[in-house]
Amino acid sequence: MNLEIVDMTEMHLAGAAKIFNHYVATSTATFHTAPLSIKEMTDEILCNQSGCAALALIDPENSTVHGYGALMPFKGRCAYAYTREISVFLSPEATSRGWGERIIHRLEEFATKNGIHCLIAVICEENDSSQKLFTRLNYTCCGSLKEVGFKFARWLGIQYWQKPLDIPEKNDAK
Repeated sequence: MNLEIVDMTEMHLAGAAKIFNHYVATSTATFHTAPLSIKEMTDEILCNQSGCAALALIDPENSTVHGYGALMPFKGRCAYAYTREISVFLSPEATSRGWGERIIHRLEEFATKNGIHCLIAVICEENDSSQKLFTRLNYTCCGSLKEVGFKFARWLGIQYWQKPLDIPEKNDAK
């Protein structure tokens, strides 16, 4: 499979929604319990704020989307201006091939160039593959919340995985 990582545009949103909605229906990788529309995907991952980004993993021959990654605001408070939540979703056929790592590296490079100090991944406590991925990329599990989500008739917890980025110190908030 010959794939490439590109900046996400509106033409990639339907493919990204199809991938995301697969995980909505089949896993605890997301705590959404109903499929997202294209408009909801747009609101979720195409953020116009400074330091936000979305990438698509596509087949360049036919533009089929095989995954995506995004940097999104972490909370809505001013003091979090230099922090972003990072998220990656891959189609089942694109997993375990290093694409998740490549997307995360590209998002980290973007974040560093744009003055982001810290990235946070929010991972379900039973999602071993994401925990292993973020461990390999030097993220640290820095906290957990037990039984905060209810999906598939059971209570689920989350873990916060953090990676500070190497940027100059900020003296004031944006």
